[in-house]
This record gives sequence, structure tokens and C-alpha cells, in this order.
Amino acid sequence: MNQKEFQRLLTDTTYEGSSADVVSLSIGIHEASQVLDGKTFRQCRDSSSINEKVFSKLKVIGRTLSAVPTADLKAVVAGLPNSYSTIHVLCGLSPQELVTAVKTKAFSTDITVQKAKDYVKVVRFPALAGQVHVASIPQESIFGVFQDQEAPLTPDDLSALKAALKEVCDRFGVAVRQQKT
Repeated sequence: MNQKEFQRLLTDTTYEGSSADVVSLSIGIHEASQVLDGKTFRQCRDSSSINEKVFSKLKVIGRTLSAVPTADLKAVVAGLPNSYSTIHVLCGLSPQELVTAVKTKAFSTDITVQKAKDYVKVVRFPALAGQVHVASIPQESIFGVFQDQEAPLTPDDLSALKAALKEVCDRFGVAVRQQKT
């Protein structure tokens, strides 16, 4: 892609249109960032009507979608929402995770930005999203720690005890969990 083709792409394609428009523009921006020298690329970016923040998001979308196998790209584009902001959030997934999500219809084309953030969080960080249950791994309780009900530990003492137990347990590769009351 040369400078004129890139400028034409920036002029003729909108990021507020369909998902196909967003993807086409984004991949073009990513390709231009790889082919054009930095000065020319910045000059084209600055002369376009797209502000820097949006341009940066489109470049991220382009980088992710450029890594999607060509055989899957058409299906991925069809499964993406028409919002560049939502697509940008979904590009927090790896290309393979994105392909899988679209093929399994894990989200619809009318997904909101917040729901997309929640979905990416579940896929990328299942433990933080509360999706991993430690009990699914076969475990055995080894010890129990009890306190006198008439003289319970203060919250500070309880925290100190938990920290000390965690330190010891970590050395032996076992876990300490506070019982829910």
C-alpha cells in the first residue's frame, strides 16, 4: 500500500459504518503502519478526519484481525458488531479466541461495549471473573483451624493468621482458604 492508496482509504472508508467498513479500514491502517515509513504514516493520520484516539483503536483492531486466518476472516467480520468501540474491546481476545467466539456465537452482533468487556474478562481471566471453581480439581482437606466461639479472633488477628498460614502453605504447595460463614 502506498501513500495515495492509504489516503484514499482514509477518505473513502468510514469507521462509523458496518463492521465490514470498520474491518476494512482497520486492516488498511495496520498494513500501512507496516509498509509506510513513520513520518509518512503520521502525516496521513494527521491529515485524516479521524482523531488520534479512534485511529489508535482502529490500528489495534487491524493488528488483531490481520492475524485471523483468511479462511475465517469473512465469518468473523459477519459476526462482529457495527461499533468500532465494541470491536476494539473484542480485539482484546487473541485472534484464535475471536474466531472461536464468533463461530460458537458466544456473542451477538448487537453486543454492547460493557458486555464485550465482561466477555473478554471471562475468556482472558476466568479466575478474576469468578468462572474457575477450585473445587473442580480433586482435593483433600488436611487440617482444620478452630477458634473459641466465646473469644473469637479480632479481624486484624484473623488477617495476620491467614497471612502466616498462607506463607507456610505456599512453601509446601498447598492452599489455605477461609471458610465462608
